[in-house]
Amino acid sequence: MEPTEIQVPQPEETRQTEKHAKPLLTVEQQLVHLKAKGVTFDLCNEEEAATYLSDKCQFFRVIAYRKLFDKHVGGERDGQYINLDFAQLRYLAGLDRQFRDVMLAMSLDIEHFAKARLLHELTLHADEDGYSVVADYREELKSSGRMYMENELRARKGDDYCGDIIQKYAGGMPLWALLEVVSFGTLIGMMKFCADCTACSSPMEDPALERSPHSANSTKPQTRTWVPCLPPTPSGPPLPSWSV
Repeated sequence: MEPTEIQVPQPEETRQTEKHAKPLLTVEQQLVHLKAKGVTFDLCNEEEAATYLSDKCQFFRVIAYRKLFDKHVGGERDGQYINLDFAQLRYLAGLDRQFRDVMLAMSLDIEHFAKARLLHELTLHADEDGYSVVADYREELKSSGRMYMENELRARKGDDYCGDIIQKYAGGMPLWALLEVVSFGTLIGMMKFCADCTACSSPMEDPALERSPHSANSTKPQTRTWVPCLPPTPSGPPLPSWSV
């Protein structure tokens, strides 16, 4: 029997000297790299660019916007960007941040009022106790969706904010507790589940509404009798002022 080859751990010094396709660059090296790619510093000088990369926005994010610009094909400047100044990259990064700030404020407002509306609809139906709708939702999920939800709750058991809630309702979680501990994506899934339920207060009044189409994450048609609706998008805060 041939002896098994033993893998010797690689020395730390050797690992540190390995060459990578995308090495870590200092700010000065980042500027050199940009110039090699054809980026100019006419509208924003190199000193301003260095300060921006050091204090305000990291290099990898800034250079992502270069993909919006064309390159020279052929000639001495083959592969370099056409009429691209660092100030343009800085400006686009600022616009992107403003957009993210606005979308975050909108998303938080929508999430807040959607939860409030969903729970309000719950209180209007005597046959709902807040627990059965969560149990039915989990039952209707495909195995992958159910596993995702269970893993999500399991991962947050030790969370300082929602860990106690998850542990308290481990045997069965009501809707008002679930909405405080799941992600925005799971909230949307719950909203879709309820929206796919029949809106008729008495399903027998209209046989066509007794069963609704299958949900994208569902394995069986739903038979509930209430449908919460997303509220109108509330007016958000004014656009943040960002100097770019």
